[in-house]
Amino acid sequence: MTFSPSEGILIEYKGQVGHIKFVCEESLTFCKKKKDDTMSGDICIVVYAYEWDNIKLLQGHHRQ
Repeated sequence: MTFSPSEGILIEYKGQVGHIKFVCEESLTFCKKKKDDTMSGDICIVVYAYEWDNIKLLQGHHRQ
């Protein structure tokens, strides 16, 4: 099974869980915490393409 990143899927990366917010050829960004009234913005993590093998798909799309 190969990971196929797309916006909106739920992933885990190095113990952090969140939904993918942005994808390009070099990287993806996933948000582990959405902005609330006490925050100035979402908390997101960038994962570069060479690290995508370390992503665990929790909910969403994959291909064989």
